[in-house]
Amino acid sequence: MRGHMMEVLQFLLMLASFTVPLALGWFIGGSVERSHIANLTARENVLRAAMVVTQTKQMLYPTENRGLPPTLLTAEVVIASDYLKTFLAGFRRFFGGEIRSYQRMLDRARREATLRLIEEAQRRGYNAVNNVRLQPCEIGGPAAMAVIIASGTAYHSGIMIRDEFGEGGKPGPAKQLDNPYEPLDLG
Repeated sequence: MRGHMMEVLQFLLMLASFTVPLALGWFIGGSVERSHIANLTARENVLRAAMVVTQTKQMLYPTENRGLPPTLLTAEVVIASDYLKTFLAGFRRFFGGEIRSYQRMLDRARREATLRLIEEAQRRGYNAVNNVRLQPCEIGGPAAMAVIIASGTAYHSGIMIRDEFGEGGKPGPAKQLDNPYEPLDLG
């Protein structure tokens, strides 16, 4: 009887060592991901109204500002997968199909890298970024992570920008800033 109880206890410990990390990945990983997505959305809404960002090679209405020339900026982001995503991705690899959790992780990395690039441009006093490029990289071998390097040219643009969001998150009316070259206070 005592040996049987030890076997049951060993089985329960083995099961717990497997399920507890999965449960932590589900609750903590999901919470972190949701809060990161909310943070990204809030930052995007603020910056959308303050910066001109394009993927084109042509600068939109470039102007001179205090002798600051256009500057190449870069931003890097690494987002690692949690235990649950890695575990479930192993099943998906075995049976085939799209690994949606990795797609969400890659999307978050792209958005974060782009925001860091734009925020750096704004911190330096620029109001536009063009030729934005996103490059995925591998740094961890088989480790599950999303690595993105964003680059773009920061410059000063004379284009009119929208300064506020109206109802429903839609941009309000455009207006010419008194001095479009001053860094905007987003705080």
